[in-house]
Amino acid sequence: MKTTTFNPTYLSLISLGFFMSFASCSSELVSPLEASYKDSSVKLAFDANDADQDGLSNDIERFLGTNPNVADTDGDGIIDGIEDFNKNGMVDATESNPLKVDTDKDNILDGIEDFNHNGMVDVDETKTVSADSDEDGIPDGVEDMNHNGQFDNRETDPANADTDGDGILDGVEDANHNGLIDLNETYALNIDSDGDEIEDGIEDLNHNGKVEANESDPKKHDTDNDGVDDGKEDKNHNGKVDTHESDPKQNDSDSDGINDKDDDDANGNGIKDLEEDEDDEDNVGVEEGEEYQATVITNEGYYVRVKIEAKEVNTESQNCQNGYNYTIKLKYEIKINGSNKPDSLFTLQGTINKGSKAILFDLPNKNGNGFVDTSTDWTNQTNCNDASVDSMNFDNIIIEIEGPGIAHQFVTLSKND
Repeated sequence: MKTTTFNPTYLSLISLGFFMSFASCSSELVSPLEASYKDSSVKLAFDANDADQDGLSNDIERFLGTNPNVADTDGDGIIDGIEDFNKNGMVDATESNPLKVDTDKDNILDGIEDFNHNGMVDVDETKTVSADSDEDGIPDGVEDMNHNGQFDNRETDPANADTDGDGILDGVEDANHNGLIDLNETYALNIDSDGDEIEDGIEDLNHNGKVEANESDPKKHDTDNDGVDDGKEDKNHNGKVDTHESDPKQNDSDSDGINDKDDDDANGNGIKDLEEDEDDEDNVGVEEGEEYQATVITNEGYYVRVKIEAKEVNTESQNCQNGYNYTIKLKYEIKINGSNKPDSLFTLQGTINKGSKAILFDLPNKNGNGFVDTSTDWTNQTNCNDASVDSMNFDNIIIEIEGPGIAHQFVTLSKND
């Protein structure tokens, strides 16, 4: 039998000629590597030493173990030349493995974690080389329970270590890291797990997930079982026992043998609690330079926190024998956080009030901070040269808010002591 000698060089030349001829017949031919670029203006020259045009030479692919004829050897949606980002034929620490569809074994495919397939960790993406991208102690594949690469309802965010923004890491709130709300755990998607109007991160002062002697329990709305909610005892919700407050950690705050619920002077200062409440209401006012805030918790899994500080009075005249026009300069901070948070709210504005007078101010309906002036008001005072917020004797600040999961409502801001 006659044996024919196989010449690989001859075949390579024929193959090269075919590819070059095909390329010359179509201006639309695009290599896999070129197609991976978002910028369609990027044009890469055909590389005869890269059969599948994935950015890795045939020799590099053979060394690496990838298929030189298949641009995406493992079929994860990311081409080999992007996964081997520096194209050195090795899987480096910051690179996904072109031979494995799930490099970090977190049960989320590499092509879903790097959803734009560019080999980098962009905003809202998890890492292909770390099973716990945000280092909160919960694996990405547990936080993203359906492994679709999206932050869905009832999931914590694998790209955010503190999904609800209460100051406690998700992995501390979900102590057993199973993605569920179990007994003795706070809810990583709700800043106020027990609904007592005190945020979890204030009740758990050191954010360690344990109830210490100086802390109320973020999992119980009535820590001391005295029949009075913690948020009623800690009236300003700051985690401290202040003047006119009973102790949410002690069912007999003044140790007089009477349960706080039945004690008309629970803090033992000699003034009846009802009178103190009335006195507090009488002394509500807006002070210059003090911060006032309110937090609205939604049924969609996110919350809105608004902080306002009255900075100064701006007058339009230095001659005010008969009164003057003025505006109030306000400093604001708006935080929208948690699961399913929208890009913006429907309505967010407010008023600074005195009696029946309400001075309007507008706020951005999305995350941000800055300064805003109120609408112009007039006063018959004659102190335009040294007017201050305190001298205006405002009663309070009220915001009007509406959004996804937030019914239209008015909320009075509390002083942030």
